[in-house]
Amino acid sequence: MMNKTSSSMFANSKKQKRVTSFFGSKMPNKRPRSHSKSIQEERSRFGSCPLCSQSFPLHSLESHAALCNGESAEKSTVSPQKPIPKPSSEPIPGLYLYENFISEEEETEILKHLDTESMQWKTSRFNGHQFGKRWGVHCNLRDRRVNAAENTLPDFIQQILVPKLKDLPPVKGCLPNEANAIDYRRKQGHWLKSHVDDRKLSKEPICNLSLAGDCYMTFRNEAMHRNLAVKEQKVLLKRRCLQVLTGSARYDFSHAIANPDLLSDRRVSITMRESPLTVLAPSQSKLNEVSVKKPKS
Repeated sequence: MMNKTSSSMFANSKKQKRVTSFFGSKMPNKRPRSHSKSIQEERSRFGSCPLCSQSFPLHSLESHAALCNGESAEKSTVSPQKPIPKPSSEPIPGLYLYENFISEEEETEILKHLDTESMQWKTSRFNGHQFGKRWGVHCNLRDRRVNAAENTLPDFIQQILVPKLKDLPPVKGCLPNEANAIDYRRKQGHWLKSHVDDRKLSKEPICNLSLAGDCYMTFRNEAMHRNLAVKEQKVLLKRRCLQVLTGSARYDFSHAIANPDLLSDRRVSITMRESPLTVLAPSQSKLNEVSVKKPKS
């Protein structure tokens, strides 16, 4: 009978053979002309782990396989009640998509809250044309500051969305303290201007939840000088999916939604970030105080 140590060694041997066979067949016979270029190309492509079948960028696939225990994303859980969703593969490095991130019931509850709460939808032309509202800390782009919260995050974010976000590896433990919602109406000509979210006021991961309808979001590579990924790509954002922007997707790609790419008359999005409050130096704090002039004697 095989003892525990022998069994473990046999399992590791089988795993090594599978990994070696997989990567051996994938490796090119000749070194590419530009080593740095090949690395950048790998970062824009995805592959599946031969042990658990999860999708990863090629540049990190081999290191994952070395530590993989062979469990699929469906089996791997943070807790028995919270399975980690499996992200889909996209040609944008650092972009993760999680389909059916919330249930239909949760979507109905969130939309009901958005449409009935005391804070009304307001017309916004900041980045395009749409209706919007926001909660939590305020990123003051003009003064390059993050100010204290004006309105607390609503219960549906804290009770429904945040617990789910905690389970996602790309979120890296960030907890949203800022959120904004956008209500797009295709028949009213709504659209989203091409832009890159502020690179400094908020932390890296940006989470965006789609509600009520599907759309195509256009990603454009704004850093072709250092990023050899695709120049432009339309990505389908399905109803109830979550997208997480990290790495190049966060910093090197702009994103936009053209009016014809709204695939239903209404589409709602909720974007969540963690933006640390700005701490002023003592000298700056004094400058902001109201000075009182002494009366002339």
